[in-house]
Amino acid sequence: MQHTRRRQARLTELCEKAGADDASALARQIRLLIDGALASGRLLQDRAVVEEAKSTARLLIGGHL
Repeated sequence: MQHTRRRQARLTELCEKAGADDASALARQIRLLIDGALASGRLLQDRAVVEEAKSTARLLIGGHL
């Protein structure tokens, strides 16, 4: 649980530095994306999940800047 809080705080900090209009929301969305990519990667054993997650993250970030 502590690791999750630290990761969320770090993501929020990075989103703030990037100039996101709602850094907290963007950080939560990215966290969900990371968690989903980790789970999918383990289940599917497919490295393409990483590239798809990166692409989706770029879209999320672009929508918040």
